[in-house]
Amino acid sequence: MSGESSRGRTADPRRVRTREEFAREFTLLRESAGLTVRDVAGAIDAPYTTVGGYFSGRYLPGVKPRGQFRRLLEACGEVDEAAIEEWLQALSRVRRAPGRRPADAPVPYRGLASFQPEDADWFYGRQSLTERPRRGEAGACPRRGAD
Repeated sequence: MSGESSRGRTADPRRVRTREEFAREFTLLRESAGLTVRDVAGAIDAPYTTVGGYFSGRYLPGVKPRGQFRRLLEACGEVDEAAIEEWLQALSRVRRAPGRRPADAPVPYRGLASFQPEDADWFYGRQSLTERPRRGEAGACPRRGAD
């Protein structure tokens, strides 16, 4: 499979079931090759911030451009076809939709129904913006036709 990292563990895509596990194992593969994120990004000619996101679990390698994930693996020293196939299966497992929403889970999409005050929890991060009109601050709500 893959070489050992400085922590003595071997990267194993068969352990991957979640995005976090994918990031952990993928990082282990990179570390076992003695590479930095910038090294890998340079090897595949991709932005290091994008590649760093793959290793951190922030997001997953895309299906397109075709072969990008394979190039990432090869840059990390993974050239065995069977091992590459296991990595591709791991990525597929993690990418798979999580399943149906539980029937009792809240649904943030209201369709054509208007939002009501009891829906305020869906609008986090806008408290200062919504408080301005309540306090009667000038210019809080632009008026139609006002220049």
